Amino acid sequence: MNKNLPFERGATYFDGDTNRATSTGTDHILGQEFTVKNDHGGHGHSVSSEMTLIAIRNGSSGNLSTGKGIRFDPLVAKNLHRICEDYVASQGLYGLAIDDAYGDSYTIVPNDIFYAVLDGPVHIKTALDSVSATITGGVPLTFDASGQVETAAANDHVIGVADVANITTNTNSDLLVWVGRKFASNF
Repeated sequence: MNKNLPFERGATYFDGDTNRATSTGTDHILGQEFTVKNDHGGHGHSVSSEMTLIAIRNGSSGNLSTGKGIRFDPLVAKNLHRICEDYVASQGLYGLAIDDAYGDSYTIVPNDIFYAVLDGPVHIKTALDSVSATITGGVPLTFDASGQVETAAANDHVIGVADVANITTNTNSDLLVWVGRKFASNF
């Protein structure tokens, strides 16, 4: 895995400049994985651990922001882990979480390149549309139809596990989730 980031965490490749953001000339960056120590400027949380980031292009027509999961076009295999289609839009589907180093107010413009988290800790917003329930530490989680997390049900794609206990699912709160390929399965 490449350890030299092509751009800093908390920034995008084109720095959000819509005049420069393009879908050409950057394919060599897309899908690259980067193992980093999660202690960059205190972004996101204070958990000091290794994590794996992946460079993704915002292939949607709108802006993206942190705290949600992104989806890929299931009909275009070469886009998996390279070009996202938008936020996860259906309960229990596969997706990756946008790196929380961006902060709540950062927007990722169309065609810009950003980091998503393959493995490691990341804050994701809890679902607003689910029945009020409590997420306990270690419980398997999935993305809901808004790209936020909730407790996984049968046949949902598990994206990770909750780090802390007693978070109400319908609060739109940041929840520290340990995501990763070891969790990526149907529940």
